[in-house]
Amino acid sequence: MGTAVRILDANLNRLMEGMRVVEEILRFHFENRQLSAEMKDLRHRLSLLIREAEKMIKLFSRRNATGDIGRHLPSEPEEVRIGIRDIFASNASRIKESLRVLEEFFKLISKDLSKKAKELRYDFYDIEKRISRIFDHNRLREAGPLYPVISTDRADRKFREWLAILADSNVGIVQLRMKNAEFREFIKAARLARKALESKLLIINDRIDVAILSGADGIHAGQEDITPSQAETIFGGGLIFGASARNAAEADKLQTSGADYIGLGPIFRTSTKKDAAAPLGASAACAIAKKSGHYWAAIGGITSENISSIKNGFDLFAVSAGIFTGDVKKNLEEFSRLLTGKE
Repeated sequence: MGTAVRILDANLNRLMEGMRVVEEILRFHFENRQLSAEMKDLRHRLSLLIREAEKMIKLFSRRNATGDIGRHLPSEPEEVRIGIRDIFASNASRIKESLRVLEEFFKLISKDLSKKAKELRYDFYDIEKRISRIFDHNRLREAGPLYPVISTDRADRKFREWLAILADSNVGIVQLRMKNAEFREFIKAARLARKALESKLLIINDRIDVAILSGADGIHAGQEDITPSQAETIFGGGLIFGASARNAAEADKLQTSGADYIGLGPIFRTSTKKDAAAPLGASAACAIAKKSGHYWAAIGGITSENISSIKNGFDLFAVSAGIFTGDVKKNLEEFSRLLTGKE
């Protein structure tokens, strides 16, 4: 029993520390009142669990921090963090691992305590997923406003040249669209894009299998394609999800769908999609987007000549032919100047 007590004590300490770190991120970094309260409640339930356990066993009686061999084991990864999300991920893992250990070793003492540890673990899974979504939303908002859409069917030399230009640009998000490509060619192109655009968000059009296998950051789907809830069921969350709407009715339906952004269009006549619906027009499109606080991407026929008419109505501006026809580098600089005033 002495070994079990030491293991329980060590993991309770790790757990409480990890919970506090996550709670501080919610409180001071995101200033999220709801999730902060839920995390605080989780920590309170853990405190009650510790009190119950202490009544059954002397948790602290076997503690030997100075003599613990784990104290002197190499821990280089623990000494480096590359941002708030990395700190969150490390402590979220610590919480889940510790709760799993508690669930197992409490079985030697009390089935009720083991059950409560399991409940805490599953409740934290839900909180972790929601926090991850906040991180994803923030990355999406920091990536815009220009949203180049590569529309091709081959991972050829020209495709590689485009990737090199995009990698060297100030663009933060890119979509890869390959409507008529075979799976092997699509996954090849997606992996090339992922490697070249390592520091940028990579969104795959339609194919969630390609997104997952290539390590992309998200998927963009049309009305007849996979839904946000289906994507979450398959992948378990973590992918940025963009959904297309062709009119006000479809846009309204997507408001509560779980999509991270809604792509509205076509706004103007487009040559990229042969089966595109009739264009909405600038005024109608902006009116739809202004109806809610959702994150909106303008789609369809956007050029350097017409973008000014929708500039104040959207958050992202998905541009395909306007960028990838002619001098790509020059086009990127022109759109960037029009949207941000910077090249």
